[in-house]
Amino acid sequence: MCRGADSEVLTTTVQRVLLGGSHLTMYAVIEEGRVKAVGCRVRVLSLGQATTAIVAERAPGMNATELRAVQGQLEQILTGRMPGQDALLWPEFAIFQNAAAMPSRHGSALLPLRALQELFETELSADRYSSGEAAPMAQQAKPYG
Repeated sequence: MCRGADSEVLTTTVQRVLLGGSHLTMYAVIEEGRVKAVGCRVRVLSLGQATTAIVAERAPGMNATELRAVQGQLEQILTGRMPGQDALLWPEFAIFQNAAAMPSRHGSALLPLRALQELFETELSADRYSSGEAAPMAQQAKPYG
């Protein structure tokens, strides 16, 4: 878990309501635009469990742009467009090439990366409105489908 007395922990919960109601709560410390630490509470299908474990291990030190590239590559792999081994940003994601035949499970696999992107957006909003500007009204989070 990434709770620290000297760090602000951001939290988001994302869910996928189709096929089993996957549910992931992601905790992260983001400092200077980079993930410093990640923790999570996972109730997702096996693909989501596997990607969450990889993301929790690999995300620290990365920024939002780098994580978007990783997410894009995972989406590519899940749709059967496997990049060459030398082009893989995270070689561990090669194991997901067989999941291309299970499109109903792809949303679960993408949950941890989507959650981190939400946390980066939260961090950006917090930075933007810390100067005293009025923050926009909170919107109800939409489940990923």
